[in-house]
Amino acid sequence: MSVYRPKNAKGEFTSPFYHYDFQCRGRRFFGSTGETAKRDAERVQEQKRREARALMADEAARETRPMTVHDACERYWLEVGQYLASSDDTWSYLRRIEKAFGASTLISSITTNKISLEVARRRGDGVKSATVNRTLTEPLRRVLRKAEKAWDQKVRPIDWKELLLPEPLERVREATDEEEERLSLAIRDDYRPAFAFMLLTGCRLEEVVTLTWDRVYWTAKSIEIRGKGHRGTEEKIRQIPITPDVREILWSLRKDHAEAVFTFVARRADKKRGIARGDRVPISYEGLKTRWQRDRAEAGVRDFRLHDTRHTALTRLVRETGNLKLAQKLAGHTDISTTAKYAHATLDDLRNAMDRVAKSRNKSRNDDTKAG
Repeated sequence: MSVYRPKNAKGEFTSPFYHYDFQCRGRRFFGSTGETAKRDAERVQEQKRREARALMADEAARETRPMTVHDACERYWLEVGQYLASSDDTWSYLRRIEKAFGASTLISSITTNKISLEVARRRGDGVKSATVNRTLTEPLRRVLRKAEKAWDQKVRPIDWKELLLPEPLERVREATDEEEERLSLAIRDDYRPAFAFMLLTGCRLEEVVTLTWDRVYWTAKSIEIRGKGHRGTEEKIRQIPITPDVREILWSLRKDHAEAVFTFVARRADKKRGIARGDRVPISYEGLKTRWQRDRAEAGVRDFRLHDTRHTALTRLVRETGNLKLAQKLAGHTDISTTAKYAHATLDDLRNAMDRVAKSRNKSRNDDTKAG
């Protein structure tokens, strides 16, 4: 097809530029030439044809030549990764794989030994076993499996069972009602709202101390939380509802500071920072941790970390609703398997329900016996 100027239904030209539209090996290529003269536009179209032929030839060659780590990761992202609910995490895992094994390395040269060395290196850096499995070994297994099964690539036999690290069961420490009451009484007044907010929402420490008023939407009854996981910035955004209890906490703080939601009262002046005694100052990450350690000791509550407020909130939600999907949404987990550790709450309820059934049946049998 020759170059043309597009028209609307009335026959009027809709662009001053000539456009091209052609097919190469069954694929359509089209767009504006950026030229107003037909002869110049035809030269652009011919250049576009040459580029299209070169592109198709390169793609055909890539289909038959051995894949590099970069090729495999890129294709996995295009075909699978970008469509996953955990796409942000998948993107960072693929980039990590490229960095670990080399973008130009052939996937056919990756062996169990090479993967084992990388696993050992990450463990040596202090990375937890579960994190190594989730961010390196498992993603690499999926990429290599896809390359072998779907892309006709030669892949070495890998002993994945040997490479996957044993993961200790993560504890889920829940505060009892009595412990919560003791902690609430012991915590300093100006820090208490942050503690109460964490128990209700399951927000992480970092998410609490960085919360600002511009992310509290009173009319929509929601809060924008920025947490872990977003590609590049390691940040991910989710919305959590403002319940009546959450609103009560936030409403009491709305006049304390123009930006930060959670603040403390300065006990001493700091001229360098321009802080006077009695000023409201944003609570810092380390400041809240230090305050927590002191107040927890005063409360006499043992083996309860600040992060356990998150475990408490999610466990209570699962116990009340029996719905792991709701807990996943509140926590901001991309994979429900991460939320599954809170399933013990539903198992407790199931156990209690079964026990009540058994007791009811026993009582019925006893009543029948007495009646007989």
